[in-house]
Amino acid sequence: MLALNIWRGVHGKVLASRNRGEEAEQEVREGLVAVERAGVPMIAGRFLMDLAEVLALNGKRDEAVRAMGAAVHRYAAKGSLPSVRDAERALDRLTAGA
Repeated sequence: MLALNIWRGVHGKVLASRNRGEEAEQEVREGLVAVERAGVPMIAGRFLMDLAEVLALNGKRDEAVRAMGAAVHRYAAKGSLPSVRDAERALDRLTAGA
């Protein structure tokens, strides 16, 4: 089941790049719910990063910043410093573009 949901993040970003924002956001959120239910916090962090990108593409910068911040916290809770750094850099890009 988990492997079947991982594609949702990428697909959501593709949809968002094609101006299908609502559909994109729904796709990524559904994937996020599935991995959260499965108890896989590192993949949930990735979905949060994907969600932030989709939200930013949809002009929802404040929500994107919150989603990326949640990814940082998720990774930090797991002690994944490389992932924390990646998410923090992405968060910096989001806030610099505000």
